[in-house]
Amino acid sequence: MTNIAIPNTLTNLGAGAFEDCTGLTSITIPNTLINMGASAFMGCTGLTSISIGTGITSIPEYTFQGCSGLTNLVIPADITNIGYMTFAYCESLSNATIAGVTAIGTNAFYHCTNLTTVNIAGGVIGYGAFQWCTGFSGSLDNIPVSGLTNVTLGGGVTSIETYAFLSDATLQSIVIPGSVTNIGLNAFGACLLTNVTLSYGLISIGESAFQQCPLNSLIIPSSVTYIGPSAFYTCGNLTNVVIPASVTQIGAQAFGGDEYLTSIFFLGNAPAQIEDQGGPFASYPITTNYYLPGTTGWTTQFAYSTNVLWNPAIQTSGANFGLKNNQFGFNITGTANIPIAVQACTNLANPVWMSLTNVNLTNGLFHFSEPLQTVSPGRYYRISSP
Repeated sequence: MTNIAIPNTLTNLGAGAFEDCTGLTSITIPNTLINMGASAFMGCTGLTSISIGTGITSIPEYTFQGCSGLTNLVIPADITNIGYMTFAYCESLSNATIAGVTAIGTNAFYHCTNLTTVNIAGGVIGYGAFQWCTGFSGSLDNIPVSGLTNVTLGGGVTSIETYAFLSDATLQSIVIPGSVTNIGLNAFGACLLTNVTLSYGLISIGESAFQQCPLNSLIIPSSVTYIGPSAFYTCGNLTNVVIPASVTQIGAQAFGGDEYLTSIFFLGNAPAQIEDQGGPFASYPITTNYYLPGTTGWTTQFAYSTNVLWNPAIQTSGANFGLKNNQFGFNITGTANIPIAVQACTNLANPVWMSLTNVNLTNGLFHFSEPLQTVSPGRYYRISSP
């Protein structure tokens, strides 16, 4: 047995129909087949090619589990559900395109260690759906040698559930579209993510969602209201973070163990602490929480951090303001030693802000100046966090 074309008179395929048929190499499922039983092709290790017709709307549990010869997969738009461990242990699978599903089930692609590219148009990415999609060297240093490097999420993806991409150690970059409202518990824990884009529309970042990811930078969109415990725990490369005013709850050690994170800039009121287990920050380093004038709740200190008013202001009067000796300059005043960035742009209608200098307000004062800019009709300045 090598190739099977299911006759187009068949509408139902029973559970385990071709289970452990190791000599089967390809299968064509006609449009007329509307029901397929669990484990139908489970353990068909020689299967390298699948063509799925338009009659199937759901691929049930275990259907292709352990089909270790399968290399490429296209799930047509007619299929709305991929069941429990449907493609688990398909260890030769390298590319998967998932067009129209509303739910990718628990552990659906678990331990697909050669899966490098996934395109997901929409739906919910379920519990552990792509967990442990990494192959390791097996040597003492256990270096990841294969696994997910390219994940594209379409604008129809609504939720990334618990453990969805846990321990995918080769995944370094991902864009989370604005359609995603929830990132679940440990969804990207122990990935090697250095770059992640979180889009406006995201509401909840779950417990340990990005734990141990070596993120270089982090921008939290102003739609987020909840940051769970340990959400960014031991993200060792972070140096500063801006928390938008929308965040009303922040969990214990949300940024704990981020050894280079010394500055947190809060744009709104102090968020409520979900738990009191050391506060959002670990005991090292002692983090400074910078807050804006007019915001509330900052009389209470988070553990292992200090609260400091961040209130830099450009002084538009006095002897140091204006053009002198072909230099334009002004004083900036505020709380002593707060960090600031001076930025400029040439068009407020479509601004592109460029950083000119990053400094601390030593003794609460800094004089900024730069040569007169003659190449543009206008120049505008602002103060930002570094």
